[in-house]
Amino acid sequence: MFSPTKTPRPQNTIVTVKIKIRSRTVKIEAAVLYNVAAETSPFMEAGMGLKFIKIGPDDHAFIRSYVAEQIK
Repeated sequence: MFSPTKTPRPQNTIVTVKIKIRSRTVKIEAAVLYNVAAETSPFMEAGMGLKFIKIGPDDHAFIRSYVAEQIK
């Protein structure tokens, strides 16, 4: 997942990401895979690439259910 931000964190930093799906906020731990400064980005947008590493079981089930509904 790419997260646009003016202050990207260093590579390998663990961050907490909150994503709102419908009326629920899902909390996910992620590792920063890479960061991009606005001047070097092809889209002129600073940010960081994230890899999800920890999602609680209730949030995981909710996300699976949400995705399944979207692809029907």
